[in-house]
Amino acid sequence: MRITRFEEKKMYLHVGNDKLIKKKNIIGIFDLDTATVSPVTREFLKKSQHDGSVESAIDELPKSFILYVDTAAGNCRVCTSQISSGILAGRARSGWWQDSETKRQENV
Repeated sequence: MRITRFEEKKMYLHVGNDKLIKKKNIIGIFDLDTATVSPVTREFLKKSQHDGSVESAIDELPKSFILYVDTAAGNCRVCTSQISSGILAGRARSGWWQDSETKRQENV
């Protein structure tokens, strides 16, 4: 069975800039403002930053973070994003992905 370009993209979540994360590897999507109220979460993020497990999909102030499994390294990673947790969760649920080029090809 051949997988189309659109089907391949539905397996990933775009979290900002050019960063894609496989949906099946996502553990959770969190709002930075509400999640960091907990001292446990703050400590986890601090430890992750110290361990080099935090990456950024942005150049500006983050609104959310995604906790996911890096299957190649065999550990959990944190990715910060400027996209809100609500929008990221909606994209993950809906299979949001069609870019304008794909839409044009399907409408022909």
